[in-house]
Formats: sequence, structure tokens, C-alpha cells
Amino acid sequence: MLITIDDIKEQYIMKVLEETGYAFNIVTDVGDFEKAKRNRNSVSAPINGLLMLTSSEVQQLNGGMAAIGYQSMLTFIIPIGDGDYAVTEENGNNEIKPVNNEFPNVTAFRNKLSAVLSKSQKIAVTDSEGKVYEGGISYSLPAVGQRNQRDAVGDSVTYTCTIGVAFLENAVNSSDLELYIDGERVAFTNIRITRTPALIPDLLSGANAKAESKAYAESAMFKIEFSVPMLKGVSYSNSITKYVLGDEGANTVHTVGLRVPLTVLEEEDYNQGHKMIFAGGEFSGSGVSNVLCNISLTPYTAPETVGG
Repeated sequence: MLITIDDIKEQYIMKVLEETGYAFNIVTDVGDFEKAKRNRNSVSAPINGLLMLTSSEVQQLNGGMAAIGYQSMLTFIIPIGDGDYAVTEENGNNEIKPVNNEFPNVTAFRNKLSAVLSKSQKIAVTDSEGKVYEGGISYSLPAVGQRNQRDAVGDSVTYTCTIGVAFLENAVNSSDLELYIDGERVAFTNIRITRTPALIPDLLSGANAKAESKAYAESAMFKIEFSVPMLKGVSYSNSITKYVLGDEGANTVHTVGLRVPLTVLEEEDYNQGHKMIFAGGEFSGSGVSNVLCNISLTPYTAPETVGG
């Protein structure tokens, strides 16, 4: 059973929207508009929204597992007039009404919505069969639409944002990987972890009619490669900069922690500190872009143990 747009709405979108402090009525495809309710002098009106699936892609992997990608559009209708549909927060305060021809609480809604969306990095959704799908999220900050007189709403404005999700059953998300240098977490944009063996082919005893041979791994090189923005006042960024500029020795040892959420190892086995040195690096930039550092790390061996 695949994940539906309603699963995403109930298990992710509504939980994120709750963090804004506003009440919402979000429908998918088709639903009823929820009007404001008056209790004496207090008006309670949820923010109505429409969630639509704009595109989807399902890729069947070998063995029947499915990789799923959804693009959706979420549109909010914000009443801003003086009538009974003025939007309030859940505490009953801050009705959106014009003050000096401005609508400060409309801006406040946009800012709160942008804040909660920007904190979202990954998603975990369970389907009707209990299978858990994990993946990442891409989104656009809310963009304002036209101010119009709308049926049942009156004077109102729309805000629209797009939400894209890509997930796979029991997947490990890249945001679950953690890299630490000298006790400080690295805010990398991408990471590559490799272990490359030095193979010795056995052409004599292992050869066959096709001249194929077996091989023996004489050694293996472990390496961590990652990209990270150059940041001010961050110790690992200072170390990277000094290394690339030649102000730090090539054999300067750093304590590196790597956390990979594997199910086959206990936590203490993959979160130990490694003594590593920088194995190459560069930083680059263009125009007015931020400077990006490309760095690699490899385990350190003391000089007296080299070759012995």
C-alpha cells in the first residue's frame, strides 16, 4: 500500500502547521470551507487551505520496493476584512483587521509559516499496512497571491507554497548522518564515505581459462569526503581554512566522530572518536556566492609505525 496525499497531510503537514499557533482547516482536492464562529464578542476563524497533489513519480526497485516522489501545492485563504471572517489565533486574539491601511497580522502569519517550514528536513510517514517510509522534504516559502472579494470569504488574500517529498520504505536519510570534528558538529551540504582496498591479483593459482583471477586485499583506505560552507567563528572551519592556506601542518591530528544509523551495529561501535588528518581540501566561490569548502579526512598513523 503506497503513501497517499492524505497520509502526508495528517502525519506531517498538520503537525507542522500546529507549531504556528493558528487553527487550520486543510482539505485535499475537495472539501468544505469552514466559516468563522462567533461566541459573544469573540470571533474564532480557522485558516482554510487546499492541499493538491500536482505531480507524482513511483519507481519500482528490484524486489518490489517502491521509491516515491510527490509534489504538492498548499494554498491558504486569509480573510482580511472587517467582517465575521477575520482570522484569529487559537487564543482568540490578534484578529486580522486593517490598521492604517496595513495588515500586520497577515505578515505575522506569513513569517510564522515560513519559520516552521524552514525547520523541516525529513519526513517519516506510515501507510495503512504499518510500513514506515522515510525521506527528505523540499519546499518553497509562502508566496502571496491576489487580494480579492471571494464568495463566502469576502475581502481576502491567498498564500501558496509548494512541498515536495521523496521517500523510501525503511530508508536512511542523509540528515541522520552526523559528522563531528574536535567535538563540533559539521554542517555539511553533502558527504561521501569510502573504504578502498589495495588489491593484489593472484594470476597463477586463481587463473582460469578466461584469465580471471582471485584477489587479496593487502590494505584498505578509509576516507570521509564532504562539502561545507566556510563559516565565521567556527573552529572546524578555521582548521580547514588554515590547512588549505598552509598555516596548519599536514599531519595535524583531529578527533573525528561519525554517526551512521545502522541497525547491524550498536551505537557505541559507530560513534567512536577517530584520529584523522585532512587528506586534501580546497575552497572556492564565485560572484556573490558563499564560499564552499571541499575536504577529505583519512585516519592518521604516527611516523614511527609507517611501514613497520
